[in-house]
Amino acid sequence: MKRSHVMMLRMLFWALNIVIAGVILLFLYPVFLMFREMHSNPAISGSSGMILFGVFLRAFYLGGLIYILVLLNKTIFRILKGHVYDLFNLRNIRRIGYLLLLAPVPSMLFALLLIAGSETGGGMGVMMFLDGILNYWPYCLLGVGLLIMAVIYKKGITYKQELELTI
Repeated sequence: MKRSHVMMLRMLFWALNIVIAGVILLFLYPVFLMFREMHSNPAISGSSGMILFGVFLRAFYLGGLIYILVLLNKTIFRILKGHVYDLFNLRNIRRIGYLLLLAPVPSMLFALLLIAGSETGGGMGVMMFLDGILNYWPYCLLGVGLLIMAVIYKKGITYKQELELTI
């Protein structure tokens, strides 16, 4: 691999580490503010079950995002170490594709629960569900693209294995 490609991959590796730390802090700050508000204002504690469920779904979503970034970081690290055509990298690429396909499910589930629990016909839950459907296509496109890339990557692994057997 060229030296310039290695340098770019190293910069991407460290940039992903910074982004992972930033996403973790991005999640922890609103959780801290919510718990502080719940303990200081007793009127909010009556609807705390739905608030905590929303925080759980947000944590699930951001946890999936962090896991996607960690898998991408592991793949880049293995490529930097010289393991380009590796079954471990293929498994990571497939997992990232499937996780991207499942990324908007928690928010859509929360919207469906809001619709089911509403006496007025949905309101905010319907808007959240429509927002989830309209924002789903980029995740779906990226997930399907990565799964197609995984199939191509698997072909490259089989070609490499066949090449090693003929020598």
